[in-house]
Amino acid sequence: MDEQFNSSMEQLEEPPEKPGVLKILTPFAATGLIFWWIFRGMDIVGLKAALGKAHFGLAVGVMTAYCMIFFMVDLLSFGYGYKWYLTKKVGWKDIAIIRWGMYLPQVALAPIAEIIPPTYFRRTWRAKVLHTIGSEIYVLFCDSYCNVAVLSLGLLLAGMSVGMGWIYFVTGMWVLLALTWLYWLTPLRDRLLPKLRDNPLMHSFKKAPLKHYFAFFGIRSILALSNLVAGWTLLEALDVRLPVTHLMLLVPVMMVSTFLPISAGGYGGPQGAAVLLLVQLWNHTDSETAVAYSLLWSTFFAFGRAFMGAVFAWPVWNLLRKKTYALEMKKPEAETSGADKGE
Repeated sequence: MDEQFNSSMEQLEEPPEKPGVLKILTPFAATGLIFWWIFRGMDIVGLKAALGKAHFGLAVGVMTAYCMIFFMVDLLSFGYGYKWYLTKKVGWKDIAIIRWGMYLPQVALAPIAEIIPPTYFRRTWRAKVLHTIGSEIYVLFCDSYCNVAVLSLGLLLAGMSVGMGWIYFVTGMWVLLALTWLYWLTPLRDRLLPKLRDNPLMHSFKKAPLKHYFAFFGIRSILALSNLVAGWTLLEALDVRLPVTHLMLLVPVMMVSTFLPISAGGYGGPQGAAVLLLVQLWNHTDSETAVAYSLLWSTFFAFGRAFMGAVFAWPVWNLLRKKTYALEMKKPEAETSGADKGE
C-alpha cells in the first residue's frame, strides 16, 4: 500500500506545464499590432465623441445581465465536463471557486489562468493534467458549434450576398463535426488512428456519448443567444442599426476572438473584428464608432470577469493550497478519476 501511495504521489508531482514567455507575450504582441493597425489613421476626437454619445445606462444594464449569464453557463458547462470526464465526486462549490476564481488571471494573463483547473484536479482528485485540459477542449469544441450554428443561420438568411468565404468556412466546420461523430461514435475509432484514439487530450471525446454533445450545445446556446442580444443592444446604445444577418456574423466572430491568442485581456481581437466587418467589409459605420462599440464590449466584459475573479481570488488560492496539504497528509483510498481506471 505504501508503495502504491508513493507511486501515486510521484505521479502527482508532475505539475501542469507552466506557460513559456513566448506564450504569455504573444497575445500582447498581437493586440499591439491590431491596435496599431486600427489607430494609425483614426480620429481620436471622433472616437471620444462616439463614446460620449453612447447610452451608458443601457450598456451597463445589458452587459451586467450578460456577465451573469456568462458566469452561470461557464459554471454549468465546464462543471459537467469535469464531473462526467474526470470525477463525479467533485462538488459544485469547488467547481464554482475554480471557474470563477480563474477570471482575474484570465483577464490579466490568460495562459496563467489555464493551469488552475488542471492543478486543482491533479492535486485533489489525481486526475491526469491532459485529461482535465481535454475535458475543457471538448466543452469548447461543442461551444464552437453554437457559434457555427448562429453563423449558418445568418448565412441562410443573407443568401450569397455575404461572400463565399463564409460559406466555405461553415461548410468545413459541419464536415468536421460529421467526421468527428463518425470516428468517435462508431467502431471506426477501434480500427483507425490509434494514436489519436489513445491521446490523453482526446479522453473526453472517447468517453462522451452523443447526448453529451447536445447537452453542451444546449447549455452553451444560452450564451450564444445572449451574445446576440448584448451585441445588438450595445450597437443600439451607439445608434448603429445593423441588419440581423450581419449581426449574426459579427457577434460570434467578436466573441471567439476575445479568447484567441490575438487578444490580451479581451482587447485586440474584438476591435480588429469590429473594424474589419463593420467598416471595411460592410461599410455600416465609421472606424471611430466601430472601435467605440468594441471597446464598450471588451471593457464591460473584462470588468465583469475581473470583479468576479477578485471576489474568488482568495477562495481559489485557499482551495488549491488546502487541498494540496490534505492530500499529502492522508493516503488515497480509491481511484476517483476516470483517467486512472485504464480508460
